[in-house]
Amino acid sequence: MQRKSILTIAALLLMSLVGCHQANEVTWSVQTTSSDHAWLALAHSEHTNHGFGGESAWTIVEMKQNISSSKPVEVLEFEEGPNSVQDLKMNWPSPDHLDITYRGNPPITFQAIKAFGKQITVEKLP
Repeated sequence: MQRKSILTIAALLLMSLVGCHQANEVTWSVQTTSSDHAWLALAHSEHTNHGFGGESAWTIVEMKQNISSSKPVEVLEFEEGPNSVQDLKMNWPSPDHLDITYRGNPPITFQAIKAFGKQITVEKLP
């Protein structure tokens, strides 16, 4: 009888863990191409719910070569929350410079200043 109880409890725990996992949901995305059309800047916000209060959200900016099938490389990440990213815009003033502007007060959890030899500037607007 004890073995059956342990197996039942283990099965219930496994089902609860599997039921708590949810795939990331993309809630917003945008992309822009450099002026020479060689590079892409991609931005998106994601939300996930791990169950039992385990929600998280973030906004990521990535870069990749326009004609390449390689995965994009992250250059900026914001942690979303009550002070989330607002009005995020990406602009290529030149083929070697990506300019990112935004409003809000989200914590920046990762910021690159250069990727693939391209300068990256980030500016918080009032």
